[in-house]
Amino acid sequence: MLAGLNGMDVEARLFPGQPVNLPAEAAPAQTPAYFGAITGVEITPSIPQGRTGRIYVDSVRPVALTATWLGQPIVFTPLDAARLRQFALLPVGPLQEPGSYDLVLGYTTLRGAPISRTWSIAVEAGDYESMQIVVSEDKAAAMTPEAIQAELDKVVATWSQVSPILLWSGPFLRPIDPQYLTTAQFGQRRDYSVADMGSFHAGQDFGAPEGVLITAPADGIVVLAEPLIVRGNAVILDHGRGIFTGFWHMSEIRVTVGQHVAAGEIIGVVGNTGLSTGAHLHWEMRVYGVAVDPMQF
Repeated sequence: MLAGLNGMDVEARLFPGQPVNLPAEAAPAQTPAYFGAITGVEITPSIPQGRTGRIYVDSVRPVALTATWLGQPIVFTPLDAARLRQFALLPVGPLQEPGSYDLVLGYTTLRGAPISRTWSIAVEAGDYESMQIVVSEDKAAAMTPEAIQAELDKVVATWSQVSPILLWSGPFLRPIDPQYLTTAQFGQRRDYSVADMGSFHAGQDFGAPEGVLITAPADGIVVLAEPLIVRGNAVILDHGRGIFTGFWHMSEIRVTVGQHVAAGEIIGVVGNTGLSTGAHLHWEMRVYGVAVDPMQF
């Protein structure tokens, strides 16, 4: 019966994880979490807009895992020397439409056969306020569509890389002293008085006077440190495996490209440069290029 349902020869060999058609009365009520060399999979079941989920995978032997989530590949990192437990982040942008989305996980067997399984993850609506941002005429004059696009191309190229080593572990530190409170939360819907500036706030703002020190929230490598038209004096840190943080509107940059920084090390000074309506720190996080809430980390 099994051969007939699947259009195969009765002597055909099956491999672990191979999908097959079963008679309705014999179909299991639930599919087990394991397949082939994979012995366990833990996945965040639902993720709000702008937040980041995780997946942990256990295996009986080291396997080169692949996965796609929201149309892009995700990157796995081993958590032990034997490479039998791996994890990856599952970022959801703040504008991602709520609904159910597939995560496809797979690997290639020792016989060279690709196998995969699919999980459904719910994306939930986030709770974001709206705000209008009015830019002064002198700053707006420099915000031409060409200048805005050129800067966007530069930063996107920077945070779209995936370095081979994960540099951080544990919770991220706050990049500014706790006495300086949030003035604009991540994900806030925005309407700018200048065109082509996007429709949401991609970072967390902390109000602070000029001169307040900014520190690295986690170990990383400086991959950008220069003045930009929109973001002002800017620094981007690569924390490894597709995770980046950005720091905008500084009055001073105190690091250079290629420099290794440790968590808590000074990287710059609060300012009011670029597209800014007052002195503050804008702290941004990108996971595989997707803007996510840095406060979650």
